[in-house]
Amino acid sequence: MRTCQRFVRIGMCVSAVFLLMVVGCRNEGGEKAPQPGGAAENQYEVKGQVVAVDPDGQAVTLDHEEIPGLMKAMEMKFEVEGPAILEGIQAGDQVQGRLIVRDSDYVITELNKQP
Repeated sequence: MRTCQRFVRIGMCVSAVFLLMVVGCRNEGGEKAPQPGGAAENQYEVKGQVVAVDPDGQAVTLDHEEIPGLMKAMEMKFEVEGPAILEGIQAGDQVQGRLIVRDSDYVITELNKQP
């Protein structure tokens, strides 16, 4: 009987350690926001220079600085949440804004000219 109790206690300790390891390994790269259906999104600050603005107002190409926790500095085309975000923005502008990553979609939700 004592041997059985010992195995139960060892099993409980192993389970507790495993649970603590799983909780400690969550992603710390960006701010998580719960989404319907259980999907999560990460938000990041993005800074850089506008290379091009799509004529339809649905995307912008940025030569951006490093985005800590996400990617190195590079030139990349991003979708925008809506054409209004790009009003007054043109190639050559220095900008700062907010980038949301949902699964594999990268979407600019805010973009402002910098002096």
